[in-house]
Amino acid sequence: MCIRDRRHTDFIFAVFGEEFGLIGNALLLLLYTLLIGRAMVVTANASTMFARLLSGAVTLMLFTKVFVNMGMVSGVLPVVGVPLPFVSYGGTALVSMFIGLGVLMVERFGDFGGAWQIKLGLKQEANVPWRNQQVIDRLRQRAVEAGVPPDLCEALWRQMIGWFIQYEEEKLRSDIEAAGKSKQ
Repeated sequence: MCIRDRRHTDFIFAVFGEEFGLIGNALLLLLYTLLIGRAMVVTANASTMFARLLSGAVTLMLFTKVFVNMGMVSGVLPVVGVPLPFVSYGGTALVSMFIGLGVLMVERFGDFGGAWQIKLGLKQEANVPWRNQQVIDRLRQRAVEAGVPPDLCEALWRQMIGWFIQYEEEKLRSDIEAAGKSKQ
């Protein structure tokens, strides 16, 4: 089998280097480094041990695929057929990496248990101007016009608002901590 026959699959890093040169390869390597570094930060800040192990496994999977593919293409490692994440041609590898990034995003931004905690009275619902009945009624109307189940749209809307509230609370806490440290 000739490398030229399958250059759009596992040897895409070589083609990428041919097309974009050293600067392009360095930029791609920098992007992977930033993505893996951010995944490591999410892993370190995970809320539970299960979340830490799961996001660590996704981070390790991403690092391993990048390392093995680049090592394979440069001749340092033997050719084993590992695709370069988010670049190589192939549906299964791409889907698995997007699922892995989804797991990382859920760990970083998600609080899927928050709605049940509010219903059970374990957690107070924040009073946000965007979470009013007028907005939800408008959302339901647009969903009916588009043929989408309105309950699904409302659930997604409430989840997005929950993520926004969680982000704002974390940002406020970090600002307060930073202000307290600067005064000392």
